Amino acid sequence: MNIAIIVSSGKGTRIRNYNLPKQFIVIKNQPIIAYTLKTFQNASKIDKILVVTSKEYFSLMQEICLENKITKLISIVEGGKTRQESVYNALKYLKEYQIKDDDIILIHDGVRALISEEIITNNIKASEKYDGVSTALKVKDTIIKVNEEDILEQTLNRDELYQVQTPQTFKFKIIYNAHLKYANNFNLFTDDATLVKSLNYKIHLVEGSFFNFKITFDEDIDLFKKLV
Repeated sequence: MNIAIIVSSGKGTRIRNYNLPKQFIVIKNQPIIAYTLKTFQNASKIDKILVVTSKEYFSLMQEICLENKITKLISIVEGGKTRQESVYNALKYLKEYQIKDDDIILIHDGVRALISEEIITNNIKASEKYDGVSTALKVKDTIIKVNEEDILEQTLNRDELYQVQTPQTFKFKIIYNAHLKYANNFNLFTDDATLVKSLNYKIHLVEGSFFNFKITFDEDIDLFKKLV
């Protein structure tokens, strides 16, 4: 079974021009999170969906899922204070759901709303061979390192640099046990591939896309409007 965890509990504090968290901002008659959910709903290789969001938005999320006929939805789980804790809460729920150790778990940011089915499929295929999978996009620009005074110190080799995206994908046993190990400190990791790699697992990269960007700032909303 292939299960998508959609992490959508952020407050979106870096977006200034809207009253709701970014995942609930309506663009062309539907909230951003609906675009994400419908892609996973329509993806042929996805069996179930689990959504993580803040408790105060449970009713709104349920309404969105009903309106968009997200029939693969298992449940909505309360998010934590950090992304790491939010994913852990979802994995704990799945443990009680009695899924199998080798079931495939895809973890995706809810505000990467232009995720493609091709990327989802490539994650699932790669996860059958590797300990973990991360979607990533090769860096095109020159990347520099500066000191605390913003003085250039080093130009990094862009041939070795990638921009991390989601989904990140693992067999349930690997990702659950990895999160369990760090359950006493939810401030260590901002993505799941890094968490799993810390336990000496190998992470394979699959190619991402420019369109699979994370909506973070007001200008990202403007770009999203143009693209949809």
